[in-house]
Amino acid sequence: RGDRSFCDMRWDEVPILPQGMFINLWGLVSFVIILLDACILPMAVAWEFEPRRVEWALELIFWVADAIVKFNTGFYSKQGTLVVERRRVALHYATRWFLFDFSIILLDCVAFAWPQLRILRLVRLFKAGNISRSLEDLLVEFGMHRMILLQKVCETGLAILLLTHWLSCAWFFMGCSRWTAGRESWLSLVEDPGGLHVWDIYGRCVYFVLGHILAAPVDASIAPQSIEERTFLVCLIFSSVLVVGAGISNMTN
Repeated sequence: RGDRSFCDMRWDEVPILPQGMFINLWGLVSFVIILLDACILPMAVAWEFEPRRVEWALELIFWVADAIVKFNTGFYSKQGTLVVERRRVALHYATRWFLFDFSIILLDCVAFAWPQLRILRLVRLFKAGNISRSLEDLLVEFGMHRMILLQKVCETGLAILLLTHWLSCAWFFMGCSRWTAGRESWLSLVEDPGGLHVWDIYGRCVYFVLGHILAAPVDASIAPQSIEERTFLVCLIFSSVLVVGAGISNMTN
C-alpha cells in the first residue's frame, strides 16, 4: 500500500499510488488549506479586509502542484485493477477533475487581480468529498479503523461550525450594509456598533446564529428589523434543519 520506489518504475508509469501514504497526506494538507479558505474568505468579505497576497500566491502555487500530483497518481479501474500507465492516468484525470481544477486555478488568478471576486474560491469545497475519503484511507493506512466513526462525527461537527461561521458573516454583512446606508437593521439595536471590536461583534453574530441552528436561547437584543433580515432568518432555520439531518445521516451510514 506504500508508494513505489523509483527503482520499480518504468518511464511510462506514474510514481504515486492512489492509496499510498504520500497521496493521503497530500489530501490532508489540501483539506487544511480548503478549511482555512472557508474560514478566512467569508470574514474578509464581511469585514472588508484583504488577506496577504503572499499567502494567496503560495496557495495558488500549491493548487497548481496539486494538479500535477493528480496527473501522476494512479487509479483503480471498475474491475479493481490498479492502473499506473501514464497515458491512461492522464486521460482519467483529464475526463474527470481536470476541468474543475483548472477552472478554480483560473478563478484564483482572476481573484488575485480582482480581490472582490475572492469569495468564489469557496467553490473548491466541492472537493471536500474526495479529501474526506483520503482521510479515511489515511486512517486505514495506520490501522485505525475504529477512528472512522470519530472522523464522521468530527465532519458533522465541522459542517455545523462552518455553517454557523458563514451565516454569522452573512448576518453581519447584511446588517452592516443597511446600517452604513442609514437604513434600519439589527445593528441599529446595538449600542455604538462602530466602536465594538471585530471579535466582539462576531461573537454576537455567532451566538445569535448558533442559537437558531440548535434551537437554543438567543440574544434578545438582536432581532431582524427588515423584510430582508427576516427572510434571511427563515432561510437560516431551514438550512440548519438540512445540515443537522445530513450530519445524522452521514454518521449512521
